[in-house]
Amino acid sequence: MAVKRSLLLWLSMIILTSGCASEQRTVQLENKDFADLLYVQKIEKSVASEQQTKIVTDLEEIENVLTELDGMETENIDREELMKKLEQEDNYYVFGFFDDAEMGSTSKGNYAFQIFADGTVLFSYDEPNSPGQPLKAVEKHPDLIETYRALLDMNF
Repeated sequence: MAVKRSLLLWLSMIILTSGCASEQRTVQLENKDFADLLYVQKIEKSVASEQQTKIVTDLEEIENVLTELDGMETENIDREELMKKLEQEDNYYVFGFFDDAEMGSTSKGNYAFQIFADGTVLFSYDEPNSPGQPLKAVEKHPDLIETYRALLDMNF
């Protein structure tokens, strides 16, 4: 009886800890034509300014930005953790993808991610058009913002 109880306790612990483990997934955006406008904003000292904003409507450039994410390993985070990280960070870039008709409205957009100076990448959504599970890149990508600066001819 004691062996069964120990086994049951052990199995319960495995189930509970496996349920708490973060699920990992690879970013692979098969369909990259879900947005026709990319809004890039640099947040500096927790402030956004018009001088550090770029709106991109070139569909090829938007697709190239999204292609850079393909293959990135991510893990689930909860909304509170996402918000906490954004509140703690003074300097980062926001990349928001919209349908042209949505821009300027109260819409959250179709897809969004943030890049911190240290290369941390946070995703507001796990899939385009799906404000479901936020994600965090498993590894930091310190060169990604430089890649985007060159790709989009950004001077901020």
